Parts: sequence; C-alpha cells; structure tokens
Amino acid sequence: MTEKTSHVFPQSIANIPGLHRMLSIKEVREVVPLSTRQIDRLIRQGLFPEPIFISPNRRAWAEPKIRQFLRERELSGQSRRAYSTRYCGPALEAFAAPTISEISSTEEADHVRAI
Repeated sequence: MTEKTSHVFPQSIANIPGLHRMLSIKEVREVVPLSTRQIDRLIRQGLFPEPIFISPNRRAWAEPKIRQFLRERELSGQSRRAYSTRYCGPALEAFAAPTISEISSTEEADHVRAI
C-alpha cells in the first residue's frame, strides 16, 4: 500500500505573500462532496469559485477560495429544500404547489386551507 501524502509548500515558497496552495479537481472533490459534473454546473451558474488554468488542460483552485465557499455554505445554514430550489431553479418551481393567493376561486382556496 502506498501512503497518501499531503502537498505542503516548501518553507521558501510558503512565505511569499499572496501565493496559495492550488488544488486539483480530485483534491477539491475530497473536500467538497460534489461530483465533477455538479461542480462544473455550479461554476457556470456563478455559484462555485472559478478555477484557473495552469496549463491548457489542467485547472486548479486556490485553497482559500474553496475554504470560503465551504464557510459560506456552513454559515448560510440553508436547508436541503432551499439549496435545491436555489441551484435547480425553474426545474423545481414547476412542481411547487400554488399558494392560496394564487388560487382564483374562493371554493378552491377553502379546500386548500382545509388540507
């Protein structure tokens, strides 16, 4: 078995201001429990930090941006329903029940109140 080693900046690089450890998609997925496909969707929606391309086919994320993303989710305390509605948008709105104010007939509104 091989040991998993964490990537640590050499001391000379760690002290350079503004330089952050960069995470690969594999490392991001170890921290953020989402699939690569879901991460890509969130990036397109502007809800996940943008990666930088360190070569034409290699993207990476600054570790502080990923930490900030997770911290914001933790602090927002969103319920699963709020999270789903926010990220799925119109797809879930089609299944939402009408509110009482949206129901035109008084008879139908009384029926909904009874339920």
